[in-house]
Amino acid sequence: MTTQKDTPADFVHDARGLIGDIIEDLRTSDVIINEVHKVRLPRHIITGAEIKQTAIEQGVPIQPDFLLTLERAGGREKQVGDDEKIVTVDGMKFTAIAGDDNS
Repeated sequence: MTTQKDTPADFVHDARGLIGDIIEDLRTSDVIINEVHKVRLPRHIITGAEIKQTAIEQGVPIQPDFLLTLERAGGREKQVGDDEKIVTVDGMKFTAIAGDDNS
């Protein structure tokens, strides 16, 4: 059985892939929507509308007009408006539900 040695080009290719993965992790946030849907957001500073649109593109069954709420520690919640920019980090949890027409 013969083995093939890695060439310098192979190492460069592997290093570029690793660096690309690190940069993507630094640029993106992985959040949870509606308790079960993991969504990768494209950047850390993002609007409520962009969060919902990204979730929809990644298959989360919500609509752009749903109300978006950030779940905070201690059971506290904060509604995130469509035009409101927030800073996200990995592990944040959001709830997106249809709005109440009776308000």
